[in-house]
Amino acid sequence: MRCFKHPKEEAVGMCKVCNKGLCSECAVEKDGFLFCQTHAGMEEVVRHVEEEAYAPAPKREEEAAVARPVTRRAKFVPPKPLPPKSQLRINARSTVTPAVVGGIVSGIAMGVPFVNFFCLVWMILGGAAAAYFLMLKEGAQQNVRGYLRPVDGTIVGAISGVFGANIALLLNLFAAVNFWDMVTSGIVGLGTDPATANLVFNVIIADPNLDVISLLVRYFVMLVAFPIFGAIGGALVAAYSR
Repeated sequence: MRCFKHPKEEAVGMCKVCNKGLCSECAVEKDGFLFCQTHAGMEEVVRHVEEEAYAPAPKREEEAAVARPVTRRAKFVPPKPLPPKSQLRINARSTVTPAVVGGIVSGIAMGVPFVNFFCLVWMILGGAAAAYFLMLKEGAQQNVRGYLRPVDGTIVGAISGVFGANIALLLNLFAAVNFWDMVTSGIVGLGTDPATANLVFNVIIADPNLDVISLLVRYFVMLVAFPIFGAIGGALVAAYSR
């Protein structure tokens, strides 16, 4: 380091106040501290340097604590809101699998004797299951939070009703052929009057002794009722999917 006033001379130290390099000619020593000639003549400055240097340790620690930056708590950042839902693009091919799923739901429920007594509930539930599965499947494929148009929910619910009617009729006929005696004895055991018992017979199971025309009429009624109430279930899911 060179003297600030005499660049050719090596510095012997620095001023305690301004930190300028001082050669032996420029340096002024006072109480063991070096000062430049300007600050050496300022008694108050020299006194302040001495007081600061010989201050007790607690005072220094206090000053260090004051100078230490205060750690602030991180602000709570609320979670980002979910992106708005967008309308799903549905084509005819994408409705097949969900319709089959909905048909299985309504068909199995409607094909089992006694369980199928609440027929309207199962038909509507089958259409709702088809629409809900369609919404989940297409939302995952299109990578969006989507909703169904009412017409899409209605269509897939109605198609699921067609599948459900066929599954229900097959299971109903299987139960009629194999468990007719068990079902009839169960209905009679309920102690219902003949008119009510006949109504329950007609709802929950097909008579295996029916002729082909009667079975076709039953099948036609199911082909009409299942899609209608399945469409209602699909439309309800679409309406609440927004």
